Amino acid sequence: MVTGEVETYYEDGAWRNWADGAELGSPHRERDAAIAEGRAQAAERGVEHIVRDEQATVVAREDDA
Repeated sequence: MVTGEVETYYEDGAWRNWADGAELGSPHRERDAAIAEGRAQAAERGVEHIVRDEQATVVAREDDA
C-alpha cells in the first residue's frame, strides 16, 4: 500500500526517486529523466510528486491524486 508522495532528488552525483522508504528504479544522470520517471510513478500511485534541486530545496509539487 502506497501512503506517501514520490520525491525526485539529487544525491551522490545522481538524480533519484523515492517513495514509501525505498528508492524507485535506478539512479539517473539526467534530471529530466528522473523527473519524468517520478511523475509517472506518482501518477500510477495517485500521489503527489515533489521535485527537489541539488540543494534539497523543493522546486515543484505536482498533485496527481
